[in-house]
Amino acid sequence: MGFSMLHEIILLAAVFCPLTVHAISPIRPDVREELEKIQKEHFVHENDFSGTYMDFVPKALRWELAFILSFELRVNALDANGLKKIQQALGLDDGNTVIMKRNLTNLEGKSLPLNGREINVTTLDLSENQIDEIDKDAFGGFINLHRLYLDYNRLSHMAVGVFNPLMKLKYLSLHSNNLQSIDTVRFPENSSLEELFLINNHITNLPEGSFENLRKLNNLHLSRNHLQILHEDAFRGLSSLKHLMLRENCIKHLPRGIFRELGELSHLDLEHNLMEFIDSEIFVGNEKLFSVLLSENRLTTLHPDTLVHLKNLETVMLDSNQLVEYNFSGLHTRTIRLTDNHLTELQFNPNATHIKAQGNKIERILVPSTVNLIDLQVDSNKIEDLGNITTISTLTALYIANNSISDLPEDFHKLTRLSTLDLSHNHLTHLSFSSWTTNFSLTSLYDLRINGNNFSHLPTNFLDFFPNLQYLYICKNPWNATFLHSFSEQCIGRNITLNNPNDPTNDCSN
Repeated sequence: MGFSMLHEIILLAAVFCPLTVHAISPIRPDVREELEKIQKEHFVHENDFSGTYMDFVPKALRWELAFILSFELRVNALDANGLKKIQQALGLDDGNTVIMKRNLTNLEGKSLPLNGREINVTTLDLSENQIDEIDKDAFGGFINLHRLYLDYNRLSHMAVGVFNPLMKLKYLSLHSNNLQSIDTVRFPENSSLEELFLINNHITNLPEGSFENLRKLNNLHLSRNHLQILHEDAFRGLSSLKHLMLRENCIKHLPRGIFRELGELSHLDLEHNLMEFIDSEIFVGNEKLFSVLLSENRLTTLHPDTLVHLKNLETVMLDSNQLVEYNFSGLHTRTIRLTDNHLTELQFNPNATHIKAQGNKIERILVPSTVNLIDLQVDSNKIEDLGNITTISTLTALYIANNSISDLPEDFHKLTRLSTLDLSHNHLTHLSFSSWTTNFSLTSLYDLRINGNNFSHLPTNFLDFFPNLQYLYICKNPWNATFLHSFSEQCIGRNITLNNPNDPTNDCSN
């Protein structure tokens, strides 16, 4: 599809009204003429649809770009042949998407005034109706359907085999319905299915073989249900599954072998559940795991062997648990999040590049002999000494606000790559650079925060050690008035912004 055609679709999409000569006037003359002709031939009175309307939405790029690009054209009160001709006029023969809004309550074959064979519908959107039941023959004519949306209805029951005719179906979304059991939506004939969304329903358990026939399934979304019980073989047969979303449920326990057949699994989200313990062998066989999200649970401990064998693991999120200790030194993970736990010591692995551990009780940080860490966030802990941190020469960002630091170590200048340093709300009273020379200046630092300490003065050559500083936060200190006036003038002369008012994290206005 060329750029000019995309531009025309965007212009049409912005109209959002029945087609008129005025509405399509920005379109190329030959296209405009064709659309006017289609309108005259196929415009029908709204009453002929018994109060219904259909929206024809070409979304040819949705499948390829996963919803990143979406160009929508709404056509009111056109019959099915008119929709087909509009599609052909715009060169979207492969983008047959039909949206129907009828306040439907019971979906039967006769409910759909379209023949799936004749207009080659590949995407059907029946979201935001009031459908509470689907007849077994409802989709009999839609043998070429690839994507089906049934979001925001009232579905609690569907006839057995309702999706059987949809043998080419790749994407099915049942987001926000009233489904209480997987037994209601078995998929014996839908082996082509690649994405399944069951978000925000009332499903309480996953029995054995819940998705057994879906061997091509890549994405399975079960978030925001009421899941409590998961059978050990619930995910049996999902040999292609890469993304499994189980967040915001009521899961307390994971059977040891529940993920053992998911050899392709790369992303697992178990956040916002009720787990207190995870078996150390839970991820045996999941060597392709890239991210594991376990935040907002009740974990008090995590065995070191649980994650250490996952060599492709990039991200681990354990925020808002009750962890008292954990040794990450053997992990291959690059990003670790441990905010709001009860850790008293932080020990990380050589591969780690980003660590967030705010809101713990950390008193010391154990640094490995080899480090690659570039971003360390340990605000709101009980750190008094920065001695170990000065050995992390790779650091570019250090956030250590709300601790108990009273002085900087003499070798702090070794952190030559620092671009952001937050020392706010500590116990600092002075900064001494007696052991520094201009050769040791922090030339990369552009954002420095020392607000909320106990400074009255700074060394006269303070700014010389930060030649590229752009933002400096100094509020909420008991400054000497004469010094503050003189220092402010120096900052203005160097184009340094004091207490940046445009910074949403700035607490100087409070």
